[in-house]
Amino acid sequence: MGVAFSSLWSGLFGSKELKICILGLDNAGKTTLMYKMTLGSVVSTAPTVGSNTETFEYKNLKFMLWDVGGQTSLRTSWSSYLTATDAVIFVLDSNDRARVDLAKHELHRIADDESIANAPILVWANKQDIKGSLSPAEISQALALTAFRDRTWQIFGCSALTGKGLTEGLDWLAHTLGAKGFSYEALISSALGESDTPATSTSTGTPSAEPPSLAALSLDASSSNTAADAAGSNDKTNEDKAGSADEPPKAHERQAYDAEVEAQLSAVLATNRRTATPFVVDKTTREASRNWDRFYKLHADRFFKDRHWTSREFGSQIGGSSAGDPASPPASATASTASTTAAGAKRGGEDDREEEARFVAGREAGESGDGDGDGDGDGEEKVLLEVGCGVGNMLFPLLEADPKLKVHCCDFSQRAIEIVKAHPNYDAARVNAFVYDLTSSDPPLSSFLSTPQTAGWKPITTISMIFVLSAIPPQLHASTLASMVTLLRHQLSLLGPTLPDGTPTRGHLILRDYAHGDLSQVRYHTKKDAGWAEPSLLDAQRPWYKRGDNTFNYFFTRDELDALARQVGITGEVESIYRTAVNRKRAEGRQRRFVQAKWTVEP
Repeated sequence: MGVAFSSLWSGLFGSKELKICILGLDNAGKTTLMYKMTLGSVVSTAPTVGSNTETFEYKNLKFMLWDVGGQTSLRTSWSSYLTATDAVIFVLDSNDRARVDLAKHELHRIADDESIANAPILVWANKQDIKGSLSPAEISQALALTAFRDRTWQIFGCSALTGKGLTEGLDWLAHTLGAKGFSYEALISSALGESDTPATSTSTGTPSAEPPSLAALSLDASSSNTAADAAGSNDKTNEDKAGSADEPPKAHERQAYDAEVEAQLSAVLATNRRTATPFVVDKTTREASRNWDRFYKLHADRFFKDRHWTSREFGSQIGGSSAGDPASPPASATASTASTTAAGAKRGGEDDREEEARFVAGREAGESGDGDGDGDGDGEEKVLLEVGCGVGNMLFPLLEADPKLKVHCCDFSQRAIEIVKAHPNYDAARVNAFVYDLTSSDPPLSSFLSTPQTAGWKPITTISMIFVLSAIPPQLHASTLASMVTLLRHQLSLLGPTLPDGTPTRGHLILRDYAHGDLSQVRYHTKKDAGWAEPSLLDAQRPWYKRGDNTFNYFFTRDELDALARQVGITGEVESIYRTAVNRKRAEGRQRRFVQAKWTVEP
């Protein structure tokens, strides 16, 4: 198989010459780096006037390297070298702190050039051998690299003198360019003789350890964040909607457990399991609030689509207590893939939230969106607490659907709450929005519920946690859930042991979150830089990950949630939801997996 795979790879990429432009300020070490790559030794050089060119072969790829001078008078001519460029290498002197802002300006200027819209950018933070130089992480922040959310980029520390970091950068570049225009999974399948389909179309991630074929998983493990993918995000047509004659039967229905799929999935998740350092874990945890603020600063209210599905999935409990109604499994539903959004197109390959937004957004296939669930309720005032409300994507559809509903809602991000309060449909008589850290008990959450604004509101009878628990460190899952149960029990006790009709007082805690084996988890292990970039996995023993924007992601099993429910003393049903959402335009099946719970809470 190794011979077949190598032959196939060589046949696909062995002959194409790729143009690489090496740019950066003067004295960054561009020419020294180029000759270290091509000759393997340090060559004394003078500042480049104009450009130098060298050909270079690496892993069956042929590079034509263009080293362009970085003096002030030459930088204005950079754009003339960018035509037909396949990738850009931007070199920065890590010890030149005084000119970091200038380097940022020049990098962002060339990144805006339309001629390299599809070209990945490799940033080499050179001169890491000098004591006191800026780290790659510091340079990444100083250059505002996270602003490049519509293209592929990566940063590595390196030293042109010692050669340290060059191999990692070249590996990333080779895999990134090599992945353009073919499907890695199809390539593996073809080498195995499992598929007659040629290896073409979608660009996908390449794990450092060769996984089994993913064909049977019906997963798109793509981690591409190329501009080509982003361009598709502006397509507002119906091409991605469900209903294609080419889709597999029942592709959008909940699917049963498949032992063969699970076995292959386990093999994939066993690859690329390097974990982040304790320092990274601690830093990301401490800066959680800041990271979410940055997320909402960038996306505002454009990232997630409104969640009209919650009423259908959870019935009347989303708005209040269903007296005497035992906890029952969430209502059955179908789902479709909505077209991608311009603001939330897949970035960095691991940001599953836009996938979730498309997957459960709006009026899903064949559904009206107003839900029948457990019925319309008794028409009386209902009071909900939504924790982790974000920018109101569930809040405002619920308020529109039920004119008598009142909602307390909170989020970790100050910016998210500001966006909620600025929404044209925000009504202080019906909504009490505030900033709160669910992992803290000081001040208690209950202190935010009794305000002059909420005087006269009835007690809370339902608490919702929609894609919330996965954003919290796993060691705090039990205590966070327990605090919600304690709060709800206290609120229910204010209603007395029975309701006016004589039925026992009951409330509900509802949850939906990511499940083990979801597409987004697979991507962490199969993305193109999984073998050498900073690890996304934060814990070797638990499915806890860090996204590219430094927010957390966790993947639950049904048994895990059942155990948490027992630990905090609540009962109800937990459901695993497996669905394949089909992207007709790209002919891909993407299996999304969620866990959904509706627990009964008594005073």
